[in-house]
Amino acid sequence: MNICLTGSSLTSSEVVRVARQGAVVELGKEAVEQINVASSFVRKIVQDKVPVYGINTGFGSLCNAHIGSQDLGKLQENLIL
Repeated sequence: MNICLTGSSLTSSEVVRVARQGAVVELGKEAVEQINVASSFVRKIVQDKVPVYGINTGFGSLCNAHIGSQDLGKLQENLIL
């Protein structure tokens, strides 16, 4: 059975099914819409060069360090890793 992520209805039993039973995860229409809204918001921040913690600045003691647009993808990748 697939687990459909909507952005508001994930249960702990569904998480267990994914982690232990290999259930397939898919994005629901609602989740895709929320992702697109958030993505547009972040793109606007980057375009306008507004400093926003963790989007185009460093973290912690590096919060005042501006991250250039060429390095933003790597910043987010490192955050996930």
